[in-house]
Order: sequence, then C-alpha cells, then structure tokens
Amino acid sequence: MEVLLRRDTIKQYDIKKCKENIEKIISEYIKVKYEYSNILLLGKDYYDSSTTSNYELKPEERTIKYSDRIGNQVSFKIDNENEARELGISIANLYTKFTKEEKDFFNIVLLAGKAQSIVEDLYQISKIGLEPIKYSCIIKTAMHFNVSVLK
Repeated sequence: MEVLLRRDTIKQYDIKKCKENIEKIISEYIKVKYEYSNILLLGKDYYDSSTTSNYELKPEERTIKYSDRIGNQVSFKIDNENEARELGISIANLYTKFTKEEKDFFNIVLLAGKAQSIVEDLYQISKIGLEPIKYSCIIKTAMHFNVSVLK
C-alpha cells in the first residue's frame, strides 16, 4: 500500500519547478502518443511513395547521402513507436507508486489538464486539504522521471 510523502520530504523540493518539468514530459508523451496513433491509422499508405530509393552500392561515392524520404519515414515511425511505448510503460510503473487520490489527481489535473476543483469535489475536500495529495503526486512524478528539483 502506497502512502503520501511526508511534509518534511515535500518541503525539500521546489514544487513549481518540478511541476514545470513534469508538464514538459506529459506534453511530449501526448504528442508522441498521437503521432504514433496517426501512423498506425495510415498503415501502408504512410510508406507509399511515388519515388523510390535506390540502395545500390556505388564505390566511387565517398560520402553517404541521407536524403531518403522512405527511410526517414520508417525511422520516424520506429522512433515514435519506441518513445510512445517507453513513456507508456514508465507512466504505468508510476501508477504503482501512487495512492488512489494521487492517481486521480495525476489523471484529471496533470494528464487531462482539467481544474483541480474536480478532484476537490470528488473527494469533498478543500483546496488546502488537497495540497498534500497534490504536492506528493507532483514530487513522486518528478522523482520517477528524474526531473525533481531540490530547494
């Protein structure tokens, strides 16, 4: 059973900077997730091209040219797929470190970008009552992604 971080632990961290760092990671996760899903939707059409690449070996050429459109698309797809999976797995591992309240705060406020008043109403607590949950969630997330900032 997971517990909230203690006040003395929370006081050691710069909450504002930790949250900024987390928001960058979440923005990247959302971007990569949807770029990858768009590639999946296009399927083979993503790789169809009116021009083809020629992969003949030309010993007289001493430099390698990287202007291969199909190769670039394949590389982009693989990079997005790997990044989306890695971030998805990392966030799934992060969920195991949260209490139920922290999970809700993470999903509703940090991931979905909705108002924290929704979580306050859900648990029938005040803004001040939500602070320990909020701060604990932010710091645990920052520590998980190794972007926490000490005061």
